[in-house]
Amino acid sequence: MTSIFKDKDSQPDEAALKKALGKTFSFWKELESYTFSCYPIAQVEWTYSGQKFVWSHRIKDSKRVIIYLLTRSEFFKGAFVFRSKAQS
Repeated sequence: MTSIFKDKDSQPDEAALKKALGKTFSFWKELESYTFSCYPIAQVEWTYSGQKFVWSHRIKDSKRVIIYLLTRSEFFKGAFVFRSKAQS
């Protein structure tokens, strides 16, 4: 199952995200808020990774992705990155 945002010329915005995720949008926002409370200087980035992976939402520090949030129809997947440097 791939992202529902497939058009590389149309980066998802908050309104489209809210509509696509439905009831799970509040959980998305909660994960974002928690990540920023732990790491206030993090940055949000939407990245188009080609037809196979389409749009992904990343929260990252200056060099590393902290969390990937991947959209699906009425839900999303989260992938956390736990590297040895990130744990120290």
